[in-house]
Amino acid sequence: MLFCITLSIHAQTAQEEIFENIHLAGANYYAYPTPSKKHTTPPKGYAPFYLSHYARHGSRFLINGEKDYNEPVRILKAADRAGALTDRGKQILMITDSMANMAKKRYGELTPLGVR
Repeated sequence: MLFCITLSIHAQTAQEEIFENIHLAGANYYAYPTPSKKHTTPPKGYAPFYLSHYARHGSRFLINGEKDYNEPVRILKAADRAGALTDRGKQILMITDSMANMAKKRYGELTPLGVR
């Protein structure tokens, strides 16, 4: 019992992992990361390969899209009209509005990354 407790003291928490890579907070909306570490050379006569399986069907546009895309745009546009957006806020408004337009009538469909 003491051994198990000792092992868990040094375990990394999900919160630490997310703070190290904020994209992990996207859960199922996080696109598949490409492995980046250098692997050990395989023994003679063997060929290296990479196998990854997460059991999902690719990146998709949000399912409840109209509300999920348009509500943030509505709020940001109202803030912009009120003169409350910083330059970064205006940039985010442009990106969010672009995403909403790109997703129109495609809610739940695979994104181009999901197709790849």
